[in-house]
Amino acid sequence: MRINFVQNIIDIFRNKKNKNVFDYGVNNKILLTSDKNKKKIKIHIYGNNNNIEIKTTERCIMDIYIGLSDCPVNNCKLVIESQTSIAGMEVRICEDNLSMYIGKGCMISDYIKVFCSDMHTIFNNEEKVVNKGKQIFIGNHVWIGTGVSIAKNSYIGDNCIVGMKSVVAGKYEENNCVIAGNPARVVKHNVNWDRLPIPRFELKSKDQ
Repeated sequence: MRINFVQNIIDIFRNKKNKNVFDYGVNNKILLTSDKNKKKIKIHIYGNNNNIEIKTTERCIMDIYIGLSDCPVNNCKLVIESQTSIAGMEVRICEDNLSMYIGKGCMISDYIKVFCSDMHTIFNNEEKVVNKGKQIFIGNHVWIGTGVSIAKNSYIGDNCIVGMKSVVAGKYEENNCVIAGNPARVVKHNVNWDRLPIPRFELKSKDQ
Protein backbone atom coordinates (compact mmCIF):
# COMPACT_ATOMS: atom_id res chain seq x y z
CA MET A 1 0.00 0.00 0.00
CA ARG A 2 1.53 3.29 -1.05
CA ILE A 3 0.60 6.39 0.91
CA ASN A 4 1.50 9.92 -0.05
CA PHE A 5 1.31 12.59 2.63
CA VAL A 6 1.45 16.20 1.49
CA GLN A 7 1.14 19.56 3.25
CA ASN A 8 0.90 20.10 7.00
CA ILE A 9 -0.56 17.89 9.73
CA ILE A 10 -1.19 14.69 7.78
CA ASP A 11 -4.86 13.68 7.68
CA ILE A 12 -4.43 9.93 8.02
CA PHE A 13 -2.26 10.38 11.10
CA ARG A 14 -4.73 12.80 12.66
CA ASN A 15 -7.79 10.70 11.81
CA LYS A 16 -6.29 7.59 13.40
CA LYS A 17 -5.21 9.56 16.48
CA ASN A 18 -1.56 9.03 15.66
CA LYS A 19 0.55 11.67 17.34
CA ASN A 20 3.85 10.68 15.74
CA VAL A 21 4.01 13.46 13.13
CA PHE A 22 4.49 17.11 14.04
CA ASP A 23 4.71 19.33 10.95
CA TYR A 24 5.18 23.07 11.47
CA GLY A 25 5.59 24.42 7.95
CA VAL A 26 4.22 24.17 4.43
CA ASN A 27 4.84 21.91 1.46
CA ASN A 28 6.59 19.24 3.49
CA LYS A 29 6.14 15.77 1.98
CA ILE A 30 6.25 12.38 3.67
CA LEU A 31 6.07 9.11 1.73
CA LEU A 32 5.77 5.76 3.50
CA THR A 33 5.72 2.65 1.32
CA SER A 34 4.65 0.54 4.30
CA ASP A 35 1.63 1.50 6.38
CA LYS A 36 2.89 -0.64 9.30
CA ASN A 37 5.78 1.73 10.04
CA LYS A 38 3.73 4.85 10.66
CA LYS A 39 3.42 4.18 14.41
CA LYS A 40 7.11 3.31 14.75
CA ILE A 41 8.49 6.45 13.11
CA LYS A 42 8.24 9.80 14.91
CA ILE A 43 8.72 12.86 12.71
CA HIS A 44 9.23 16.48 13.76
CA ILE A 45 9.49 19.03 10.94
CA TYR A 46 10.09 22.76 11.46
CA GLY A 47 10.40 24.46 8.07
CA ASN A 48 9.18 24.27 4.50
CA ASN A 49 9.67 22.16 1.36
CA ASN A 50 11.30 19.22 3.15
CA ASN A 51 10.94 15.70 1.77
CA ILE A 52 11.02 12.31 3.54
CA GLU A 53 10.80 9.09 1.48
CA ILE A 54 10.86 5.81 3.40
CA LYS A 55 10.53 3.14 0.71
CA THR A 56 11.33 0.04 2.75
CA THR A 57 8.64 -2.35 3.96
CA GLU A 58 10.95 -3.74 6.68
CA ARG A 59 10.57 -2.63 10.30
CA CYS A 60 11.88 0.87 10.97
CA ILE A 61 12.01 2.47 14.41
CA MET A 62 13.12 6.07 14.04
CA ASP A 63 13.00 9.58 15.49
CA ILE A 64 13.45 12.17 12.73
CA TYR A 65 14.03 15.84 13.53
CA ILE A 66 14.19 18.33 10.67
CA GLY A 67 14.79 21.83 12.00
CA LEU A 68 14.06 23.15 15.48
CA SER A 69 11.21 25.22 16.88
CA ASP A 70 13.50 28.27 17.05
CA CYS A 71 15.48 27.38 13.89
CA PRO A 72 13.34 26.09 10.99
CA VAL A 73 15.10 24.64 7.93
CA ASN A 74 14.06 24.27 4.31
CA ASN A 75 14.63 22.06 1.26
CA CYS A 76 16.08 19.04 3.07
CA LYS A 77 15.68 15.44 1.92
CA LEU A 78 15.84 12.03 3.63
CA VAL A 79 15.58 8.86 1.52
CA ILE A 80 15.62 5.26 2.78
CA GLU A 81 15.54 2.62 0.05
CA SER A 82 13.81 -0.79 0.00
CA GLN A 83 14.72 -3.86 2.10
CA THR A 84 16.43 -1.77 4.79
CA SER A 85 15.62 -2.44 8.44
CA ILE A 86 16.24 -0.05 11.35
CA ALA A 87 16.02 -1.18 14.99
CA GLY A 88 16.41 2.30 16.47
CA MET A 89 17.87 5.45 14.91
CA GLU A 90 17.71 9.18 15.66
CA VAL A 91 18.29 11.58 12.77
CA ARG A 92 18.84 15.33 13.19
CA ILE A 93 18.93 17.78 10.29
CA CYS A 94 19.46 21.42 11.29
CA GLU A 95 20.59 23.28 8.15
CA ASP A 96 18.94 24.20 4.85
CA ASN A 97 19.47 22.10 1.71
CA LEU A 98 20.87 18.99 3.42
CA SER A 99 20.33 15.41 2.29
CA MET A 100 20.64 11.94 3.78
CA TYR A 101 20.50 8.74 1.75
CA ILE A 102 20.40 5.12 2.94
CA GLY A 103 20.63 2.46 0.24
CA LYS A 104 18.92 -0.89 -0.31
CA GLY A 105 19.17 -3.93 1.95
CA CYS A 106 20.87 -2.26 4.91
CA MET A 107 20.65 -3.61 8.46
CA ILE A 108 20.82 -0.80 10.98
CA SER A 109 20.87 -1.71 14.65
CA ASP A 110 19.64 0.27 17.68
CA TYR A 111 20.91 3.34 19.56
CA ILE A 112 22.13 4.87 16.30
CA LYS A 113 22.57 8.65 16.19
CA VAL A 114 22.96 10.52 12.91
CA PHE A 115 23.78 14.22 12.79
CA CYS A 116 23.50 15.59 9.26
CA SER A 117 24.62 18.93 10.66
CA ASP A 118 26.24 20.20 13.82
CA MET A 119 23.91 21.67 16.41
CA HIS A 120 26.13 24.71 16.98
CA THR A 121 28.32 26.98 14.84
CA ILE A 122 32.09 26.95 14.45
CA PHE A 123 33.56 30.01 12.70
CA ASN A 124 37.01 31.41 11.92
CA ASN A 125 38.58 34.81 12.61
CA GLU A 126 36.58 36.35 9.75
CA GLU A 127 33.38 34.92 11.28
CA LYS A 128 32.99 32.56 8.33
CA VAL A 129 31.21 29.33 9.23
CA VAL A 130 33.57 26.36 8.84
CA ASN A 131 31.38 23.41 9.90
CA LYS A 132 28.54 23.39 7.38
CA GLY A 133 26.86 20.13 6.46
CA LYS A 134 26.06 18.85 2.96
CA GLN A 135 24.98 15.22 2.93
CA ILE A 136 25.29 11.80 4.51
CA PHE A 137 25.45 8.81 2.17
CA ILE A 138 25.13 5.17 3.25
CA GLY A 139 25.45 2.70 0.40
CA ASN A 140 23.65 -0.56 -0.35
CA HIS A 141 23.81 -3.59 1.98
CA VAL A 142 25.51 -1.86 4.89
CA TRP A 143 25.39 -3.33 8.41
CA ILE A 144 25.63 -0.74 11.19
CA GLY A 145 26.17 -2.11 14.69
CA THR A 146 24.67 -0.98 17.99
CA GLY A 147 25.52 2.46 19.33
CA VAL A 148 27.14 3.93 16.22
CA SER A 149 27.27 7.70 15.75
CA ILE A 150 27.44 9.16 12.23
CA ALA A 151 28.52 12.77 11.73
CA LYS A 152 27.80 15.22 8.95
CA ASN A 153 29.23 14.71 5.45
CA SER A 154 30.02 11.03 6.07
CA TYR A 155 30.08 8.41 3.31
CA ILE A 156 29.92 4.62 3.74
CA GLY A 157 30.44 2.36 0.73
CA ASP A 158 28.46 -0.72 -0.32
CA ASN A 159 28.62 -4.02 1.61
CA CYS A 160 30.41 -2.46 4.56
CA ILE A 161 30.14 -3.27 8.27
CA VAL A 162 30.38 -0.57 10.94
CA GLY A 163 31.45 -1.91 14.35
CA MET A 164 29.37 -1.17 17.43
CA LYS A 165 29.86 2.19 19.16
CA SER A 166 32.04 3.47 16.32
CA VAL A 167 32.10 7.17 15.43
CA VAL A 168 31.89 7.68 11.67
CA ALA A 169 33.09 11.14 10.70
CA GLY A 170 34.50 11.04 7.19
CA LYS A 171 34.35 9.39 3.79
CA TYR A 172 34.84 5.61 3.65
CA GLU A 173 34.41 5.06 -0.07
CA GLU A 174 35.96 1.58 -0.14
CA ASN A 175 33.33 -1.15 -0.56
CA ASN A 176 33.36 -4.49 1.29
CA CYS A 177 35.25 -3.40 4.37
CA VAL A 178 34.88 -3.26 8.17
CA ILE A 179 34.92 0.21 9.72
CA ALA A 180 35.43 0.50 13.47
CA GLY A 181 36.75 2.75 16.23
CA ASN A 182 36.57 6.35 17.45
CA PRO A 183 37.27 7.93 15.07
CA ALA A 184 36.37 5.05 12.78
CA ARG A 185 38.94 3.59 10.39
CA VAL A 186 39.01 0.66 7.99
CA VAL A 187 40.18 -2.43 9.92
CA LYS A 188 39.37 -5.21 7.41
CA HIS A 189 39.19 -5.39 3.62
CA ASN A 190 37.46 -7.68 1.11
CA VAL A 191 34.61 -8.86 3.34
CA ASN A 192 30.84 -9.12 3.07
CA TRP A 193 28.02 -10.06 5.43
CA ASP A 194 24.72 -11.92 5.66
CA ARG A 195 21.70 -11.53 7.94
CA LEU A 196 21.81 -15.25 8.83
CA PRO A 197 23.40 -16.33 12.15
CA ILE A 198 26.75 -18.08 11.71
CA PRO A 199 25.47 -21.71 12.16
CA ARG A 200 22.68 -21.22 9.63
CA PHE A 201 25.01 -19.50 7.17
CA GLU A 202 27.55 -22.33 7.40
CA LEU A 203 24.79 -24.88 6.90
CA LYS A 204 23.54 -23.00 3.86
CA SER A 205 27.07 -22.83 2.46
CA LYS A 206 27.51 -26.59 2.83
CA ASP A 207 24.27 -27.25 0.97
CA GLN A 208 25.29 -25.14 -2.00
